[in-house]
Amino acid sequence: MEMDKFKEQVTRSVADTHGISRQFGEIILNVQALIPQFESVHEGMGSQSLGARHIRDSMVALTEGARISADALEETRQATRQLESAIEVLQAEVSLFKVREKIGGFSEKPPA
Repeated sequence: MEMDKFKEQVTRSVADTHGISRQFGEIILNVQALIPQFESVHEGMGSQSLGARHIRDSMVALTEGARISADALEETRQATRQLESAIEVLQAEVSLFKVREKIGGFSEKPPA
């Protein structure tokens, strides 16, 4: 009897071991099947990283272009202000010229 129980336990243990071994085999196969998927995900992440770098570089270039445009706009504003000042001076001189002309002319005759 004791021998039969022992034999039964050994048989059960061997069967359990075979079952566990089969399950490990299935797990290994499933993990190996995941490897190409992980490689694909890795590749995709690399592509996304490269795309993100391109976007960052484009944003840097865009920011630099915007800064250059803003600087050019400020220079244009300054040139416009200078031109407006020159126009005011010219208008004042033309007005002075017209006033002198109405009053009686010039004290000097223009060259012939």
